[in-house]
Amino acid sequence: MSIALAACRGETPRASPPTENFYAIRGLVKGVAADRPSVTIDHEEIPGFMPRMEMEYVVADPALLDGIEAGAEVEGTLRMRGRGLLIVRLQKRRPGSAPSTPAG
Repeated sequence: MSIALAACRGETPRASPPTENFYAIRGLVKGVAADRPSVTIDHEEIPGFMPRMEMEYVVADPALLDGIEAGAEVEGTLRMRGRGLLIVRLQKRRPGSAPSTPAG
């Protein structure tokens, strides 16, 4: 209704900002890009969002990749804003955590 009223008054309707959702992510690092702030993770299912798969993700801060290498078990937080995905937290998993099973 407000869009219709704005249009009648000759105003440009304002788009609402995209919503953000956050998801826990756990998996096995398959590779860290040398030329950009991204990491490829073979991750577990993200319930209600994404099946288990291997995928490259951009990280919010290149420092998140410090000490992360191929073969590391990691956990973190994935942010979805609109259609964009971004890892905003990433760390090696503690020893003794249940291992992730690669996608297959």
